[in-house]
Amino acid sequence: MDQAVTEVTGVGEETAKLLQGLRIYTVGDLLEHFPYRYEDYQLKDLHEVKHEERVTVVGIVQSEVSIRYFGKKKNRLSFRLLVNQILVTVTFFNRAFLKSQIKLGAELTITGKWDQHRMTITGSECKQGREEREQTIAPIYSVSGKLTTKAIRKFIYQAMNQFSTQIPDLIPEQLRESYKLPSKREALSRLHFPPNPESMKHARRRMVYEEFLLFQLKMQAF
Repeated sequence: MDQAVTEVTGVGEETAKLLQGLRIYTVGDLLEHFPYRYEDYQLKDLHEVKHEERVTVVGIVQSEVSIRYFGKKKNRLSFRLLVNQILVTVTFFNRAFLKSQIKLGAELTITGKWDQHRMTITGSECKQGREEREQTIAPIYSVSGKLTTKAIRKFIYQAMNQFSTQIPDLIPEQLRESYKLPSKREALSRLHFPPNPESMKHARRRMVYEEFLLFQLKMQAF
């Protein structure tokens, strides 16, 4: 996987220079630029989530929007939302522009932090209707300069499409079967585009095993 990162469709010389700020020079570097965290957009049941857990819910607006202003630039927008027969208060800070999007009786998809004691969600995202995401677990990457997580995702997706059949696997198939480890190609796919949390765990376990194997081989070389 030593091909220059510019071999990935969509990565030009200017973008390659930005990627160098992340120590990404080759296709292999790009594919092993792993997310440092994930955003979980799977719909949650408020009966089951923990206090201060990040949640995504769908509900119907039950009240008019209320906005309180603090100084010239700070404000708090709030409204009531019915989520699976649970009436909660949703609050957004410094997002007064959302008022025009939030109508009584409208269906919204809200993502934010759940306060179980106050029955409130401090919102970070608000979408009209029931949002259907292709990827409910979204990876978040370290970025540099003008690069965004969205751009990194796009480049990795393209690199997987172009080069996934060329990804070498250092762990012999017999060992993978014995320890029930996915192939490296599968592990990379699950880490960058995880279908569920369990698949991420298996992928991480596989990469840790590879690091251990490489360490053992280096020790034997001395």
